[in-house]
Amino acid sequence: MAYDKDLEFLGTMKSEDLDILVSTLTHDKDGEKRWMEMLTISEVYKRHYPNHQEYLGEIIDELQRFGGNTLANIFRDIFGSDFGRSGVPYREILCDVCDKCKVNYNKNAKIERIEELLLQKIFEDSLEKMPKEELEKLSRELGLDKTRNIGNLAKGNLATMIMQSAIQAGGFASYKIALIVANAVAKQMLGRGLTLAANATLTRTMSVFAGPLGLAFTALWTAWDFAGPAYRVTIPAVIQVAYLRQKNDMDIKKAWETLKEASENNQCKGVNMENNCNVSSNVESKRAESIIKEAIQILLKREVNLLIVGETGVGKSSTIKALFDIDVEVGGDMKPTTMEISKYHKENLIIYDSPGLGEEKDEEHKRRILNLLEKKDSEGKMLIDLVLVLLDFSHRDFGTAYKFINEVIPQELKQEERVIVALNKCDKVDTGEWNKEENKPDTEMKEYLDGQIKVVQERIEQGGDFKLGDSIVYYSAGKHNAKGERTREPYNVVELFCYIMEHIPTQKRVALVSRRNQEELHSNRDENEKYEKRIEKSLWDPVLKTLISLGTIAGKFLWEHKEEVGQIIKVALESIIKTKTKK
Repeated sequence: MAYDKDLEFLGTMKSEDLDILVSTLTHDKDGEKRWMEMLTISEVYKRHYPNHQEYLGEIIDELQRFGGNTLANIFRDIFGSDFGRSGVPYREILCDVCDKCKVNYNKNAKIERIEELLLQKIFEDSLEKMPKEELEKLSRELGLDKTRNIGNLAKGNLATMIMQSAIQAGGFASYKIALIVANAVAKQMLGRGLTLAANATLTRTMSVFAGPLGLAFTALWTAWDFAGPAYRVTIPAVIQVAYLRQKNDMDIKKAWETLKEASENNQCKGVNMENNCNVSSNVESKRAESIIKEAIQILLKREVNLLIVGETGVGKSSTIKALFDIDVEVGGDMKPTTMEISKYHKENLIIYDSPGLGEEKDEEHKRRILNLLEKKDSEGKMLIDLVLVLLDFSHRDFGTAYKFINEVIPQELKQEERVIVALNKCDKVDTGEWNKEENKPDTEMKEYLDGQIKVVQERIEQGGDFKLGDSIVYYSAGKHNAKGERTREPYNVVELFCYIMEHIPTQKRVALVSRRNQEELHSNRDENEKYEKRIEKSLWDPVLKTLISLGTIAGKFLWEHKEEVGQIIKVALESIIKTKTKK
């Protein structure tokens, strides 16, 4: 199986970060190889060990195989001894581990949330398994006896106080629990714990918890009554994956904040990425600039696939033209211009313009759309990166669209918040007045529009389990005559583009922003400024994740040259955002 979207983030980790996970899969505490493991006999492992990133696919495959073993034990007698050995997706393994550990969770929740609940349960259960004497000793180690008379506390109260202390010792709660549990389990299972960068508070917290928690973990091991030896691999392996995900998120956040702060405080202005300048006056800065260019080029080549859905006459073609630098046919009246799923393709931007809903052949249209939504790309991920559902604000009946959202769009896209609902033709409502000179609604119309957005959102959310959040906006794509010439400027398309940027997969954002229609999006509106800033902010995460995945910008070099690195990234992103795309 190998590829697993829920383990994709491991590709951004350094090899040393993966060391405990690899050891968990291949060796037991005594250093002996596991009799079921197959990783160490692979040629790519023998050739590249200990550079784990060189055989990450084999590492994932090994975890999936162990997961297949745990899930298939009860069926082997029926289907044969090889049943389940081909591996299962990580989500199934995680859910199986949660079931075994009696975690209260929702199988449809985000993977991060399920992992958090698992780690919390293990932490809580480990504390409950500890004798009161051990809890009192641990409390003294943490210094809790200085403020409370721990001898008078019940065992349950002690456990609660210890858990709160662990969380408050610094850092985010979920990361702290992941760190404590993963370290204790690693020391108990492998005889060695995690390697943590210099942080006195975190290091002390880990060391204090490692021994008692490890012993309690041994008690849990027996209490769980494992179905077979594979669980001795999948449970600690899942714990390590959950910790690595938390660490990756923390590293990205820290890098983002550090570089963003450096770029905002840097006084170097007017840097040209194509020429030498003050920021590139030394070897380190030139190296940083070269690496950043490489990362951005990787992101610019990403393929972006968008699906736009809406009734005939809602303005799909006009919306595409307003948002993106791509040529489309724009109808000047209400005649259908989109009878099939049209595909507009400009280099790495692909936009699917769906048949309109609400027509006689509605079921046929839905079938075509569903077939498209079920397609996978070459990596096994969903082909469509985002669905943009358009409604006509000048109409009041959105029933067909509500049904489409709740019955046709796959649950995976909804869970990942990759669905945007946009109400076009906000200038056509009959409440209030449209200021034609300033091309915006007056106060009465704006209040009405804001109120109707809430009504539409509530109606959609009442029809199913889809929560829109901030994924709904009103706008006007402008107006064209029969020749395709614009007769009215668009309104609020920058806000719409901003929402699209924030909801497509992170690594697709740089490619998408490079295909925006600069002329339309920069149509001298002061209120666009806050959305422009959000658009720029949304680009930092993919750039930093790509830099880290390259393995050359992270660590010492990143921190030693953060001012130069931050400024170069800022300038590079500004050049993508503000430079008019050449047609």
